[in-house]
Amino acid sequence: MTDSSEAATTQQDGGPQGLTDTGGTLARGSDSASAPTEISKIAGYVERVFTKERLILGWAAIPGSTEIPTVTVSLAGKTIAVGRPEKIRPDLQRITGVPAGFALMTDEDITPSDVLAGRIEVRASGESTSVQLRLTDAGKRHATSALAESTQPSGHDAGTPPIAAPQPLETSKKAASPKQTKVSPVLVATGFQSKDATAAIGRDGQLFLIGGSNNLADLYEIHGDRAAEFADHWSALIASRANSCALEGIDFIQMIIPEKLTVLRELAPLEIHGPSPVLREIETFMGQSPVYFSGLRSLSEWEQSEPPYRPNDTHLTATGAQHLFSALSERLQPGAGTEVSRVNIDTQVVSLGDLSHRFFDTPILAKVMVPRPEEVALLEKNLELVLSHDPATGFIGRRRIWRNPTALIQKKVYAFANSFFGEGSNPGSLSWWSARFFAEFHLIWDPEVDNDYLDREGKPDVLIAQTVERFLTRVPKR
Repeated sequence: MTDSSEAATTQQDGGPQGLTDTGGTLARGSDSASAPTEISKIAGYVERVFTKERLILGWAAIPGSTEIPTVTVSLAGKTIAVGRPEKIRPDLQRITGVPAGFALMTDEDITPSDVLAGRIEVRASGESTSVQLRLTDAGKRHATSALAESTQPSGHDAGTPPIAAPQPLETSKKAASPKQTKVSPVLVATGFQSKDATAAIGRDGQLFLIGGSNNLADLYEIHGDRAAEFADHWSALIASRANSCALEGIDFIQMIIPEKLTVLRELAPLEIHGPSPVLREIETFMGQSPVYFSGLRSLSEWEQSEPPYRPNDTHLTATGAQHLFSALSERLQPGAGTEVSRVNIDTQVVSLGDLSHRFFDTPILAKVMVPRPEEVALLEKNLELVLSHDPATGFIGRRRIWRNPTALIQKKVYAFANSFFGEGSNPGSLSWWSARFFAEFHLIWDPEVDNDYLDREGKPDVLIAQTVERFLTRVPKR
């Protein structure tokens, strides 16, 4: 299961300054002044235990290694959850570049008393080492508060949707039945910002990224000649990519996905009047080009009740990704878009997002729709993940290759892309749809188009270069 926290974690809250390699049960808590973990040992903490939701959040990593440990949760000696970290944590990048954040849902009810009495043990294990992860001091205070609020065990409401955690391809077909959790809406003032001022709450419960390393809000203030200059560079790059592909007989598509702030601007906590000036200029220059796929134009035609972006995330919903992929597939094979649109997305789940942990100690969950499990099983009947490669650090260089001999679109497709294509583990990513509808699909997480990759892997039928509006001031070299 996935921990979607991207906010920096403090020393007292289990961040990298307070590494630990031993620990006993959760009730013992953590010491923020503990000595750094030896390079060969597992580091990590349990940061929160949400007993009502049966959700355990934390991180575990082996510094200096690309190995990802397995995390096991036990209650009074009985295993109640097993999983692996699946989220790269920016606050841990000096320790590890591989996924370290985890979120595990237990198979059985747990109570604050279980946490405080030390009946719950969380253990991280690698090939040659195994350690217990301590609960942070903040996590212990959270459990104490939860015990004070109620001494009753959590019940379950069969009418409440399950928490969704994207499953890797190799386990999605045999995932256990989802557990139930109770959720409740609350009202928060529009414009309320996260502690680091990188995100803010908009209308209808939508969370928006407004800052961060890309200073997103500033993108909408780039006007005039400067915006035109960026657009000129992008137009030249797109033309160069298209010409290179044409010489090799490859169908080239340049895709730009707009920001959530742009598409849902009527719900935004900022005054946004349309796409950023740079994107507007690019749309003007390239809008009619056969090689340009306008995510802005496609999402501007949105007619469904559910917004195309997840409420607690900067990325697309399953319906949003389906909408874009339907338009893309129609461009590649007339009639294919209609078939993509026929996938029923009507199963409600409760999901974490990449903005979930930025505001409060408790993560902000969201109800989203996903495809019917039986339809997913049919789409994955002959699907095979044949390669999964992660670099030692960061995202760039991550690769996935899927083959699906009975796919609707019998084409070999490469996508040089980012998190909007993603790792293909959930239907809100374009890689999820690409893997299931293309005969062969390669995800290369890279803003550059790597011609050496084509030489190694052979020519594709289609090459997609994808970026997102926030990166338009970073023009790749190739």
